[in-house]
Amino acid sequence: MNDTSLRQILDVYVRSWGPIDWSSLRNHEPIPSEAKFAPVILALALVEGDFEIIRRKLAATHTDRDEILQEFITIWVAEEGEHSRALKRMAQLFGATEMACDRHRTLRDWRAFVAWPILHLGRLVPGLSAAYCTLGAIQECIAITTYCYLADVIQDLECKQILKQIAVQEARHMRFYRNAAKILLSNSRIWQISTAILIRQLWRPPGMDLLGPRSFTKIFAPLLSDLRYTDALKAVDRVISDLPGLNNVKVMTKFLREVALVPA
Repeated sequence: MNDTSLRQILDVYVRSWGPIDWSSLRNHEPIPSEAKFAPVILALALVEGDFEIIRRKLAATHTDRDEILQEFITIWVAEEGEHSRALKRMAQLFGATEMACDRHRTLRDWRAFVAWPILHLGRLVPGLSAAYCTLGAIQECIAITTYCYLADVIQDLECKQILKQIAVQEARHMRFYRNAAKILLSNSRIWQISTAILIRQLWRPPGMDLLGPRSFTKIFAPLLSDLRYTDALKAVDRVISDLPGLNNVKVMTKFLREVALVPA
């Protein structure tokens, strides 16, 4: 029954998959007026282009051995890669081509240190695919919020349209992840408990592990200090609470309290 339901939501997804159109940026003149957003856009390009590491993590846990998830992940990687290329070009137009961050510091915190051993041990965790889809729904919800916010505050019309395209595509990703998580979490109370524990203990905002906590906070400070953005981020906890057994998981509320820039 689960395979049938997952296949149905995958079929809905693949009907309209494909790369975004960012051809308007290829010969675009530099846009120095948007320079303050250049580090954010370049950081997002790095995050979107980090799919090789994500694929390795999925392989380590054997999550990618599910036929339906593997088919979705293959398409997802292609679309995320195109997001990365578009955002790199946008960042270049804004004036950023290199990112200085502490992303190569392996011991930057305990979660980074234990991540890979936990991933390999994760093969023994019941319902790991449910945790992966839950995580995907969370991260895509953050992505939607971020790209919609940037599309609102950036003035260049071509960039606005491309950011809106990316947001629409991220919304399609989130719908697949959220619906898949609902199906998988409905299987077992044990799966719900293991997913809640994993999300509470190991969840990080997208880009924090890649950039490092200090660089992440510095780069995204212009967004995290805007209450319009942080208020919109609280939708993440509502997305989680809608999933079976996860109504008490409040990772975004906790994160916003920990980030000293704004009250949660």
